[in-house]
Amino acid sequence: MKNNFIKFLKKINPRPYIIAEIGSNHNGNLDLCEKQIKLASEAGADAVKFQKFNDNNTFSKISYKKNKLLKISDVKKFSISIEDLKKIEKMCKKHKIELGVTPLSYDDVLLIKKFIKINFFKIASGDANNLNFVKFVANQKKPTIISFGMCNKIEIQNSVNCFLKINKELAIMHCVSIYPTPLSKINLNRIYTLKKMFKNIKVGFSDHSLGITASNSSISMGAQLIEKHFTSNKKLQGWDHSMSLDFNELKELCKKSEEISISLGKSTLNRIEDKKILNFFRRSIVLKKNCKKGYIITKNDLDFKRPGTGLSPNDASKIIGKKLLKNKKYDDVLFFKDFKK
Repeated sequence: MKNNFIKFLKKINPRPYIIAEIGSNHNGNLDLCEKQIKLASEAGADAVKFQKFNDNNTFSKISYKKNKLLKISDVKKFSISIEDLKKIEKMCKKHKIELGVTPLSYDDVLLIKKFIKINFFKIASGDANNLNFVKFVANQKKPTIISFGMCNKIEIQNSVNCFLKINKELAIMHCVSIYPTPLSKINLNRIYTLKKMFKNIKVGFSDHSLGITASNSSISMGAQLIEKHFTSNKKLQGWDHSMSLDFNELKELCKKSEEISISLGKSTLNRIEDKKILNFFRRSIVLKKNCKKGYIITKNDLDFKRPGTGLSPNDASKIIGKKLLKNKKYDDVLFFKDFKK
């Protein structure tokens, strides 16, 4: 059963909200894009997510000069126009999966708000400390996720408080902005810390590590959302294909996330097992020998064996020195009614 993001924000769900981050993995090809949306839905993901940017509004000229791996041709190829995003919106409806978008400029926010029906905005880690941008997105009154890679505690608090003053529909994500992230740097304990800091906000994990180990582990730390890069083919050329999950891995993540969530259960220390199981495994007081009516019980007469249908071993002191009201045999389970008051 897939989650609806708006409802998800307001109630406890049996499993995390799973986001398949297609990002730039569509490679500028809408046919490939639809294939990935379809596969993400079939794998069980709740949403797919894209990034809205262009070659002018995210990277300055000096970025292209200093980073030799960053090519303006790639940025142009992987960018999505608002017309493309309209088509993607229809694809998501067709394949019954929700749509989230990370806008990387003020103009992109306005374009998305005006022309596209999305289920949520996502504020990228690189913009999480940009409070003016956080306010601007909050003012659109759309459900939003903020990812907190690269942020310290003060920056996280400032960003969350800034957003919540305007818009209460917020979820946040622990994230490490290293691609891919080695397990030694994942620090999943931060999820628990974030949940303590923000008790009324859904907290999740944007996972940039390889595979699904960290994502699965995050659920036991309380992650309520999981975001993973997704591709139809890891061998495709592009920024993120090699570190992304493929169909089988995403399907396994969705399946395991539900199983793990169910197995976590409740935190209360009430007994789970029914009386039948208790009786089978616990012990009762039994006799070590045959004893006749009127016999006075001593400590040496008692043993403790299954089933637990009679007197508890903890009641032994209460029957020592008591007189039997009837004949009892070796291994007979004892009850208070067997003794004279």
